[in-house]
Amino acid sequence: MSICEWITNTTWISSAFAEGVSLQEAVMSSVFPKEVLAAVGVGYLLYQGVKYIRRPPRHVLPNGDCYEGYLVNGLPEGKGKYTYSRGSCYEGDFVNGKKEGKGKYTYSDGDCYEGNFVNDKMQGKGKYTYFSGSCYEGDFVNGKKEGKGKYTYFSGSCYEGDWVNDKMQGKGKYTYSDGDCYEGDWVNGKMQGKGKYTYSDGACYEGDFVNDKKEGKGKYTYSDEGCFEGMWLNDEMVSSGIDHLGDDLFFDLLCGSHQSAPPNGYCLGVVLDYLQKNGYEEMAASLREARRYSIMNPEEIERESHVFFRELTHERKSKLICYGSQNHAMMLNLVPNVDPGFIICEIFNSGAGLEKYHEKKWDYSKEKPRRKYKTLLQVKVPVERWTPELIQIFLSPGDIEDENKAYGHILNFPGAEILSSSSSSWQTAQKGPDCSLQCFIKGLFEHKMPEPERLRRQMKKDCRQAHIEKEQFSILMDMQLWEREEYTEES
Repeated sequence: MSICEWITNTTWISSAFAEGVSLQEAVMSSVFPKEVLAAVGVGYLLYQGVKYIRRPPRHVLPNGDCYEGYLVNGLPEGKGKYTYSRGSCYEGDFVNGKKEGKGKYTYSDGDCYEGNFVNDKMQGKGKYTYFSGSCYEGDFVNGKKEGKGKYTYFSGSCYEGDWVNDKMQGKGKYTYSDGDCYEGDWVNGKMQGKGKYTYSDGACYEGDFVNDKKEGKGKYTYSDEGCFEGMWLNDEMVSSGIDHLGDDLFFDLLCGSHQSAPPNGYCLGVVLDYLQKNGYEEMAASLREARRYSIMNPEEIERESHVFFRELTHERKSKLICYGSQNHAMMLNLVPNVDPGFIICEIFNSGAGLEKYHEKKWDYSKEKPRRKYKTLLQVKVPVERWTPELIQIFLSPGDIEDENKAYGHILNFPGAEILSSSSSSWQTAQKGPDCSLQCFIKGLFEHKMPEPERLRRQMKKDCRQAHIEKEQFSILMDMQLWEREEYTEES
């Protein structure tokens, strides 16, 4: 045995004490080789002996758990290490048999908590690291995240703020891995109350939130500085009517530079109110219903799907709804056929998803079309294929992944038959495959309204006039405000 191996082997200490001699006597006796004393000295041997004597005892429990430390009245006390038979392990302070003070608990699944304990539970400041890579650092109360804390997700997202009962509650800031950011009120782990949501492209919404969605009063500012301020419901702008015809936002959507403008609750509200004020009651009523569907939450959609199904298949009422995919809007008009065994599906669309129906095929990755296409596709579908569950899909366009799948839900029906497909080019202002409010209005008016072109041109004219009047009013108000400020300074 080498000198190092001999020193680190504690059997010499236990042997010395077994003979009933003191540690110093054991070290100084002739039992130790001279080369050992010459190599490390008496002081080091004394240190190794004291270290051995102070080593806490090891207790193996009947259930397979193991505790290394001292017991008082049969309970762990002071510093110790408790290893559970299932693989978890706690190392730190004990008081009266319970984890209390500073400690580190490593779970069998790889999670780990390091911080303060009170009465066997995480309490005070601590850091909890998950096996997945996520991490929470902050306050704990009674074993749960409560107080101030920062949670960093393995994906890169991060929340920093108030916690109650293991959930985000109070004031806090959530930064998403894609660059979006929300700062404001939280209730039960969801955005609720007043807050500001800033998107990675520079757009932002500031106002009321309910259940993670924009709801109540709020202002949405687009990245190009256009804005909408009004009421929101279920993430949709709903406080809209003919009074909003001159809004910067609606003007840009109808006459300006916005490339993508799905017909959401805000747009539909302005259009239907305009039609109603101009005497087109029937179309306004259809759009009003479509708008109502567009702002429903999932629970409302599930209930409404049964009413929708009954009215379409039994009462044989036509239904107009917003349709499409997560990033592209279309309109779907469902009309009971003369033959009661079929429903006619009329799909109004422009841009993406239409390639197979264009008169000329465009490869958007290689060239930009000089003209934008609009299409009306009519498909006859057997009435027995319709169910409330299918209607729920049509009323939840955000759940459909892309435009071709939106078409596929109808075209892939067993027994579905394309009756007609009409497409034509219509404008050059838009580039690429984006949809637009202009196209939606043009397509809808053309197939459903008398004198569609005259009506569309009149609407654009009225929109421009209303926008000019609003700008003039805004300038006038700014001038009056400036004059009041000047007068106050002079006084």
